[in-house]
Amino acid sequence: MNQLHALDLSGQSFAVEGAVEVDHGDGWIMPRRFRRADEPLYHPALRDRASMAAGVRLAMHSNASILQLDVVRPALTFDYQRRTHWTFDLVIDGQLHQHVELPRGQGPVRFEKLPEGEHLLEVYLDHLSPVRIHAVKINAGAQSRPAHDTRKRWIAYG
Repeated sequence: MNQLHALDLSGQSFAVEGAVEVDHGDGWIMPRRFRRADEPLYHPALRDRASMAAGVRLAMHSNASILQLDVVRPALTFDYQRRTHWTFDLVIDGQLHQHVELPRGQGPVRFEKLPEGEHLLEVYLDHLSPVRIHAVKINAGAQSRPAHDTRKRWIAYG
């Protein structure tokens, strides 16, 4: 089994793209599509929808051959989907490399057999759930740096 090492969740090794803000807790981060300071302005149902990670991704340049996220799904006030699983996609250099489904709740999301050399890696988070990330891990000896998207952003709800 390959040894993995955890990346710093502060943003030194990867970027969180598609989020307006990132909550930082004790050993975790959670991307948000609206500012926490604005939360009282919204109806609880809209807060739930906006907390879902639709369009949010982790982006990095890395030479990793394995990438793993340790994730937890926080509870929603209104659970519309009643889904039994959640999904994550790994896009490498703009092409879908792997689609992972796992039981909803928590677990490691593991992507393996990444191509050799440095590539742009983007992990799209489940689009119908909030996602709390407790760890981002790559194989020992691999390097990683953030990949910031400098294009203009457009955020829309509905």
